[in-house]
Amino acid sequence: MSLKDFVVLYVDDEPANLFAFRAAFRKHVKVLTAASMREGLMVLSDTPVDLLITDQIMPEGTGLEFLQRTLQEFPDLQRALITAYGHLDLVRQALNDGKIHWYLEKPWNEEQLLGMMRSAYTEATDRDHRREQINRLARQLFQSRQRMDNLIAHLEAVGDAEGVTLAHSIQQLLQPE
Repeated sequence: MSLKDFVVLYVDDEPANLFAFRAAFRKHVKVLTAASMREGLMVLSDTPVDLLITDQIMPEGTGLEFLQRTLQEFPDLQRALITAYGHLDLVRQALNDGKIHWYLEKPWNEEQLLGMMRSAYTEATDRDHRREQINRLARQLFQSRQRMDNLIAHLEAVGDAEGVTLAHSIQQLLQPE
């Protein structure tokens, strides 16, 4: 995946902010926008999203409430909060609780926000790479266990008791503790 394939959803109740965000970042990432929390949840349920950025103050509730609602259903989703109001204690708590990954103040700085998107992309890419490695190792372990079972069956069939004992010792190494 390249940065241009990285999907960012921006949720804000102000149409001018949605327009400005789309105009500023559509050349760098895939930009989706939503004008409400309800619309944002619909987008999330219909489209894979890598990074969710939301405004803090909206008619339906706070951005933090919205981000918290997404924790259970979208655990891999990276989350950022943008606000024009200095709720630093609230933001610190949200950062510490793992509800958000980043915090920015309005008016947002385009370079700072793009840097955040690049960081989010790097984190997502690294996470996906680690998962691929774990899955590859799990497949190899499963295949090794199958081969060991086949070898033991063959050794038993030909009556090689010493080979069976050695194979069982190796098999125990492959078993989870």
